[in-house]
Amino acid sequence: MSTQISQVFDYLDTHPIKQHSGDFISLLELLHTAYVETNSIDTVVIKEKFRQMDTILSKLSLKENDQIFSLACDLCLEYEHSAFAHGISVGMHLMTELNSII
Repeated sequence: MSTQISQVFDYLDTHPIKQHSGDFISLLELLHTAYVETNSIDTVVIKEKFRQMDTILSKLSLKENDQIFSLACDLCLEYEHSAFAHGISVGMHLMTELNSII
């Protein structure tokens, strides 16, 4: 008997993920957090760019500095989340292609 995709969605709707700590809204968010916690993404280049940004922002008031720094960090996190999600999706498509030719 084959499983239909609707059956999988029905199961997921009635069996939410509860075996984790934290306030995650999705399994993808949980995977992303676990990945980032164990695989640092702070490269030398990223650290240098933040240092350069800090030099520029230090000329502003503390409030303006904090607002711009927070906005830049939020933007970086959005790119990080998007890239992670797209990477997972591409990986799944790749596995599908590989499984179809093996």
